[in-house]
Amino acid sequence: MELSKSGKTIRYTDVGEGETLILLPGTLGDETLFVNQQDALKDSFRIVVFDHPRVSKLDMLVDLYHEVFNELVDSRFILGGSSVGGWIAQHYTKKYPEDVKSLILGNTFCDNSSLRAQSLKLYSTSGWVPWFMFRRKFWSKLRKDLGDYPELLPYFDANIKKMGKSGLRQRLWWSLSPVEVPVTVDIDHILLISSDDDPTVPAPLTRQLRDTYPKADVHRFKRGGHFPYLTRPDEYSDVLRTFLKGQ
Repeated sequence: MELSKSGKTIRYTDVGEGETLILLPGTLGDETLFVNQQDALKDSFRIVVFDHPRVSKLDMLVDLYHEVFNELVDSRFILGGSSVGGWIAQHYTKKYPEDVKSLILGNTFCDNSSLRAQSLKLYSTSGWVPWFMFRRKFWSKLRKDLGDYPELLPYFDANIKKMGKSGLRQRLWWSLSPVEVPVTVDIDHILLISSDDDPTVPAPLTRQLRDTYPKADVHRFKRGGHFPYLTRPDEYSDVLRTFLKGQ
């Protein structure tokens, strides 16, 4: 499905009936990323998944999503995101708390200071190096991060090609943007999901997220990498179902 808003085309999938759960993918995901969860939960919930539109700034993305979400949903909704999607979801909830009933944060962070310190130089360099070099470096890191899950490479490689250099840099910038940290939101129902073997979000950031939301429900996968919704799809769906029904 597609809709146009503020001159941008936004792709999304919309499956199921019931209370609305909106899911935002990470840097390399699109609107098909949570298909396993949509299939598992569609009998009880409406699950809407977005492919991030091409917007340069994080605050502009949040405002655009506000317009889109309110066009598609006429009541409060559950908002979730994984990795950068979780980062965006926190910024959205902070700015528009009246929209969000519950929050699901998977394999993500609430403070990007260390990420900026590690990756800002690479991001800056990527502006002038040829696309094939930037893609090769990014691909090498992705292959290493996927580790035991090489079957996921074709999906993410296709998305990298689809985004191109400008699209990938744009998404990377959302996670590196200079903002006040840690991001905190005041909401009663929060679920935190993480993997003990996540190579992308360092353990200190995961602990900081838990400390920031001490009243949140927590689920830890011992194994699942950075993408447990793909590597442990049935278990991930069960975790979501339990949280959603217990709100």
